Amino acid sequence: MTYSLLIVLPISTIFLEKVKLKIPFVNALGHFILMNFALLLGYFKFISASHESAWEPPKRNV
Repeated sequence: MTYSLLIVLPISTIFLEKVKLKIPFVNALGHFILMNFALLLGYFKFISASHESAWEPPKRNV
């Protein structure tokens, strides 16, 4: 049951925002789960990508 809430709450939060219906507890939990999921995706994206450590100044059109 707990795992189904992790799927249902974010989907219901997105749906409720589109309908413009506000349920504070559901919205707060849904946003919490979505933000943690986004953080996890960003972390794995950061770990898997190769990064250059040299800074390049931006090119200017003068």
